[in-house]
Amino acid sequence: MALIHPTMVASTLFIHNKCTAGTCFIIARPNLYNYPNPGNHDFENSVRDGWRMWLVTCAHCIEANGQDLVTTVETNVYPGLEPQKLCWTFERREWAVHPEYVDKDETPHYDIAVAKVPTNHVYWTQAVEPAYWPAHWHLSRNRMESEGIVEGDEIFFVGFPLEEGQGDRNYPLVRHGIISQCQPYIRQQSELIFVDGAIWPGNSGGPVVTKPAAIALKGTSRYKNSSLLGMIQSVSALEDKNTEVIMLAGTGKVIPIQTINELIDDIMSDT
Repeated sequence: MALIHPTMVASTLFIHNKCTAGTCFIIARPNLYNYPNPGNHDFENSVRDGWRMWLVTCAHCIEANGQDLVTTVETNVYPGLEPQKLCWTFERREWAVHPEYVDKDETPHYDIAVAKVPTNHVYWTQAVEPAYWPAHWHLSRNRMESEGIVEGDEIFFVGFPLEEGQGDRNYPLVRHGIISQCQPYIRQQSELIFVDGAIWPGNSGGPVVTKPAAIALKGTSRYKNSSLLGMIQSVSALEDKNTEVIMLAGTGKVIPIQTINELIDDIMSDT
């Protein structure tokens, strides 16, 4: 029994350039706001029906020290087709970074970069394996409150924590954790969500997914489906002052999906 939809794992891609590596994933946003959610995960039908596919990652995954880097996104194609993996290159100008982003430490809640998926290319509509996160699976701030999302709820994060691809095909790692703090975000007192788990730097830019709950304590909510909470921004690190050894603390910062959607909607409203 799958606890998260397999196509949601397939929508998570490896991203890298000469300075850094990480994770990105694909979401859908409407081009025209009167279109309903697409009923399947088919690129061609969704684009025709007025939806655009977007690559989402952290801004620090596509740039380093102010350099204009060419970034590569690796995608699998359907089994049986050659080649098994395609590499798509994106110039820095093809990415839109949040206008209030300074760097990953000073403005972590704006550490967002998005790019339009090249759905005009035949491989994206007929051969590429990844799916996408449809909009009705996104957890807005209001929906988190109405569905009773609280600290201690279990989550998965999907990505490439080893910061490397895997030969002919890429297979992201699915790891487990919990929400350690979300009430300040829900109450509009913070722009970040905090999680605990086996998070590594290569997870930056990867999706954070709620785990369906089979049971719930009395007075709390039980939700049946996986939903997209947001994107891993970074993991906290501790330095041993005696040995100068840096250890990962396992506490991660998550940029909520609502913040990402607001950036994309602003971009589309300006075009």
